[in-house]
Parts: sequence; structure tokens; C-alpha cells
Amino acid sequence: MSARLGAGTHVGLVGRWITATLEDGSTHLGVVHTVDPETGNMVLLRESSDGPKNFVLPTMLFYHAIRAVHPHGTSVTATDLSSGDTATSLVPASRYATAKPDQTEIDRRRAVICEALSRQRVPYALQQPANGHIAGDDIVVLGTLVCSAPYMSSSIQCENEMVLGRFRELLRALDV
Repeated sequence: MSARLGAGTHVGLVGRWITATLEDGSTHLGVVHTVDPETGNMVLLRESSDGPKNFVLPTMLFYHAIRAVHPHGTSVTATDLSSGDTATSLVPASRYATAKPDQTEIDRRRAVICEALSRQRVPYALQQPANGHIAGDDIVVLGTLVCSAPYMSSSIQCENEMVLGRFRELLRALDV
């Protein structure tokens, strides 16, 4: 993903592991804590080698200094970090990678999410994915949030922080 797509482009990366390459050639690995949707500046949480275990070093990355952003792994939430669980601490998620869900699991997740949205009377629609995935339809919530198969926190795209936050809370509550 190129950093020059627009200032709000990186909003969907909140909670994801990324490697950011800066204009000076340096690279930074960490979890995106927050992104300013207007300026594109982001705060990256990196594990500090100098401090105690799980000591977090926040690093401000200015939009104009970012050459490229490469997302990878799965999302990490603040709850995950505060729990002290080693599988969700600031250790790259790729070290704890799990198998991809099969089609039955993907269908189950979509059904559970759609049922919860209907129960809470949240408007949503199913639409064919724009990128040609055959795994399942995209769930479009309130016309702003798109959740693609396999329907995990890492497969959400949304520039509205409120909608994004509430949808992630819903996913955590459903444990899908």
C-alpha cells in the first residue's frame, strides 16, 4: 500500500501490524495506535528493547515522511495489550499465525455477524466483493464500513472512527 494515496488512507490500519518505510530509508515495525484522518500522521507502538518486558515505545510518523506502509498479520487491540498475554503482546502476529478459516467457518462468521446486526437494527447490506474474492460477500454497514471475508477485525475498511470502533466492539463481543 502506497503512502501517497491520501491522508485518510491509513485510518483502516488502526490496530494492525505494519512495517512503515520512511523517506530517509528507515523502517519501523509496530502496531498502528491511531491515525489522524485529516493529516495522515500516525502513532506507531513499537516494542522497546531497552525497557522492561512489553514496554511500549510510541513513535510519531508524519504523513509527509512516510514512503510506504506494508500491513501484515492480524489486528491487536488495546484490551489484548493490557491483558499481558504473550500471544497478543507487542510480538509480530506472524509468529502466532493461525490457519486460514475454511468456507464453512467463513459462512458461519458472516451469518453470526449479520444476525447480530439485525438484532441491533443496524442497517447493512451484502454485496459482491470488488476485489473478486469468492470466499463470501462483503458486509457493508451504514454505507461506510466494509467487512470482507474472513470477517475478522483485520478485514475491515472504514474511515469513520466511530462506526469502526463500534463494529470492532461487536466482533469482540461475538468472538468471531
